[in-house]
Amino acid sequence: MIITFILNSVFNLVIGLMVAKFLGPAEFGRYALAQSIGIVFNTVFIDWLRHSVTRFYKGDDEKSASVRATLELTLGMSCILICLVSGIGILAGVDFNLGLSLALIAPLIGITNGLFDFTTAMLRAEFRNKPYGQAIIVKNMLSVVLIIGGAYFYQSSVMALAGLCLSILVSIASIWKYIRYPVPSITQASFKYLRMFAYYALPIMFANVLIQAIPLFNRTLISQKIGFDATGQYSLAYDLGTRIMAGIGSAIDILLLQLAIKADHDFGQKAAKEQVSRNLGLVIAVMLPLCLGLWLVLPSFAAVFVPHSFRGDFLILFEALLPGFFAYALLFFGLHQVFFLSKKTWPLVVASGLALSMNIMCIIVFNPQTLVLIAQIQSFAMGMAFLAGCIFIFNMFPVTPSLKDTGAVCLASSLMAGSTIFMRSWTPGVATLMLTAAVGGFIYMLVLYALDMAGLRTRINSLIK
Repeated sequence: MIITFILNSVFNLVIGLMVAKFLGPAEFGRYALAQSIGIVFNTVFIDWLRHSVTRFYKGDDEKSASVRATLELTLGMSCILICLVSGIGILAGVDFNLGLSLALIAPLIGITNGLFDFTTAMLRAEFRNKPYGQAIIVKNMLSVVLIIGGAYFYQSSVMALAGLCLSILVSIASIWKYIRYPVPSITQASFKYLRMFAYYALPIMFANVLIQAIPLFNRTLISQKIGFDATGQYSLAYDLGTRIMAGIGSAIDILLLQLAIKADHDFGQKAAKEQVSRNLGLVIAVMLPLCLGLWLVLPSFAAVFVPHSFRGDFLILFEALLPGFFAYALLFFGLHQVFFLSKKTWPLVVASGLALSMNIMCIIVFNPQTLVLIAQIQSFAMGMAFLAGCIFIFNMFPVTPSLKDTGAVCLASSLMAGSTIFMRSWTPGVATLMLTAAVGGFIYMLVLYALDMAGLRTRINSLIK
């Protein structure tokens, strides 16, 4: 499942680059803004149910039928609410300067993405790997044809987004026989479970909405203040970074969070704290070199992958956003596990609200006229959210990663950067990208092995023997 998840993220990354290439900055700006509105719809109305599936649905106990019935009934009502809210907004003239077609397709993006995420979460909870993999493969294959085809043949954000929705719906239809058997009765739905889901997952939803409101606010500001060309430039840098962080972070989070939940269930809170401490160290061990490595290969990455019409501002924008990506990854793939295990997820809301407030306040105070300053403000806001999250965990559910392991990661990352930073000035291209990544990755892993970070050397030696 983790491999499938990573491949899905890679496909999304490639599709985003190809769509940007064929649409151009202005039309891609409209595409990205409409998609971000759809994601907010999904987050507000549906995504909290996906989190509830992950936490409460097992699929193999006596409560599973009632839990599933409650989840599916709530899902249906949420889809209806999206239609009502979006309809009222369109009738009131709220279209974010996108026009009627994109305003109509935005809620459909939210519904289809929500259905797909909910369905695949169910399959993961039931450990049904075959239909899960099939859904991912069908969606990605159709996305290549429909989304990229819509962008290439029509140069239209509407057609590209219509292709996105259609690819998701067909992928769900392809596994219909797996997700509709057995079918729980609607009478098995329970308000008790709905209240439990809401208490657990709604704070996560509010936190995600507040975090997603930051780029949505900034995209809207840029489109009104500078234009959709600039919105496209900003959106490509932000979307690529977010997808890389979310793809890698979510893949390891699937495993690490389940390990923490299992430790809590089998051995109690003390064992869960120990597991979360190890998890935090592992998240840092992945995300720190990932962000540093992205910075090291950025000129070559841009030359190889980024469409020519976007390259003017891409490097400086991505560099300005990178600290915010790192803070986001540590907060939502590291610290969030502490809040989940303590069953108090409201600190995520406070941290996210602080980030949004700081972003808006800095925009008002500094009145930025350039994309780079807006990106720097966004990174600062995310850094404040991460700092607030750290303060909460030390006071609520005190856990810390191993100082020895964290020191090893910092030393390995420093040596990796020191050994490859001169390659940044080489002629950008595939060869430079691959050589920098290979040398940097080898040095990083060698240092971690030598210092036995998280028992890495011990585990490898035991496998060899």
